[in-house]
Amino acid sequence: MKNPIFWIALFSLFAFLNQAFKAWRGFSAYAWHKVRATVQSVSIEEHDQGDGDIGYSANAQYTYQINGKLFTSSRLMYSDATQLSHHHAVKLLKGINAGCQIDAFYNPSRPSESVILKGIDTSSLVKMAIFGLICLVTIIMTLHAWFALRS
Repeated sequence: MKNPIFWIALFSLFAFLNQAFKAWRGFSAYAWHKVRATVQSVSIEEHDQGDGDIGYSANAQYTYQINGKLFTSSRLMYSDATQLSHHHAVKLLKGINAGCQIDAFYNPSRPSESVILKGIDTSSLVKMAIFGLICLVTIIMTLHAWFALRS
């Protein structure tokens, strides 16, 4: 297909599905079991985003024990914890310090899967809405152009 709208629709569909999957996983964590975890390390890393802008990522590694087995994770949440403002990275890690005990939430069906923060942040919901809208509009435009060619 040579229609660029089709490719925009396809890209936005995949981007929407990616954000929807993260939202589903983030909200499914509300049903997960709580466990005490020990924070091993915490950091905020600076990233050059290529256009002169600086982005930050919030990182924390923690361990927790389920039925005598020790697990290590570094997932804060199912939203992206990269490309953040410095303020947002600091806010995500507030109260999380190396050596401290925190609540983590693990998937009882898969104990190696865990998060510190349940749900997703607002920016992920906004991205999902934007990609969903772009996808819908471009699919309608593609179908309209396709039917116009058929008549």
